[in-house]
Amino acid sequence: MKRFSALILVLSIVLTVSVGGAICYKYLNPTNSDGVNDNKSPFVWDKVRVAEDYVYPDNFEYVNYAEEVKYDYEKHPLLRDQGLFWCKYDEREGSVIKVDADSPEGVALVDPNKPTIINIHGMLSNGGHSEEMYWLPSRNGDISATGYEYPIQMLQFWLDKGYNVGMYSYNRFAAETLTFFSIEDKMWSTEGASGMRYATPDDTYIEDASEYTVAEHFAADWIRATNLLPEEFGNQDIRFAAHSMGGPVVLTGTFLLTELASVGQIDTNLLPDRICLEDTYFGTFFPLDNDFMILGSTSLPCRWSGKTIPTPGEAAVEALKDISANDIVIEYYTYEASSLWMWHKPAMRKAILENVVTFMLTPTFVDLVDQHCGIRELYLVSILRDYDAQANASSAEKSKYYASIPTEELKEMVGKYFTMTEGGPTFIVNDDALEEVDIDTLTK
Repeated sequence: MKRFSALILVLSIVLTVSVGGAICYKYLNPTNSDGVNDNKSPFVWDKVRVAEDYVYPDNFEYVNYAEEVKYDYEKHPLLRDQGLFWCKYDEREGSVIKVDADSPEGVALVDPNKPTIINIHGMLSNGGHSEEMYWLPSRNGDISATGYEYPIQMLQFWLDKGYNVGMYSYNRFAAETLTFFSIEDKMWSTEGASGMRYATPDDTYIEDASEYTVAEHFAADWIRATNLLPEEFGNQDIRFAAHSMGGPVVLTGTFLLTELASVGQIDTNLLPDRICLEDTYFGTFFPLDNDFMILGSTSLPCRWSGKTIPTPGEAAVEALKDISANDIVIEYYTYEASSLWMWHKPAMRKAILENVVTFMLTPTFVDLVDQHCGIRELYLVSILRDYDAQANASSAEKSKYYASIPTEELKEMVGKYFTMTEGGPTFIVNDDALEEVDIDTLTK
């Protein structure tokens, strides 16, 4: 999706003139039956819009995210450690540390000629006084098999492989132990079960931290950070990699970024090329008497559209469909005991499978309960394996390289479903093998 904003604009004008109201979806050409443009915000980029209407505002007017969507640090000083950070290895600390993305030191860490990965963590029940720093657990086995010694952070692998490495921290907002599903509310609405509250180090909560959602802050932070970087940043691959509840942050936030690109708040060159979902959460739906019992909020008002969303999980799937339709490839890693086959409505599952590359893994180097984190570890470690698949290799042969699969190769695999046949007992992926399964046989 690099450097084609002008071309898309020209093509969209030609298409509008030639086919007018015949464009298949109303938001591609926002005119009424008389040919009058009812949209008050002119599109810089006519993105494809395939999601349900409730995720889009009627007039396509958005606040200025870079200027307006910020935390009030005077009122909420604890939130200074939240947001987007660039990472580096600190010899004195003996670990990877994070540096504010909007600071001169943070900007200096970014090489525009390198690819970029931004990591987004999941739920942290103790997030009021702890944060995720991506240490590779010793329980995984012999860590020296990676070529590194214990203790080691998985971010180090990506730094050493020549990536700009970033982190998005929202741990204080992710500390909702008993009502974990209310974290998902905070992506779409400020009026969910927990509002926009955050946890403190003394395990109390501060209410009403922002009039904007966590996902909106994610989008705003990315725009502000990239505004400070050299113009050529974005010519190389950008990927967002999200674990568990981080998936709703990234799906909702990236959806917003594509919307904001369409009205000129960010260049399409600065949108991610790929998104990795490391066992992402899409709400909890328990089958019950030909219906579903929903664990979590229903009928929330979407903060930016003002419309009612059925549930945050279903809205996240709509965001996923929209993202995929706009040439951003999504790779989805999960395991058999996770939510894909247990807690999702069939229509949600089908939409997910059709719009992503699915990897059904069996990380048996950890117990069943901990496979949820094992998914993340497999993916982040897999960058150590160089991609050396032959040009005529099958998709199944290519799939075993996980994070190392080139983005353009990954795009050709959208809608495919791969299951692990070898390698489950080890977190070193060199012995992994997968086979392809027809998704039509899975979604009937």
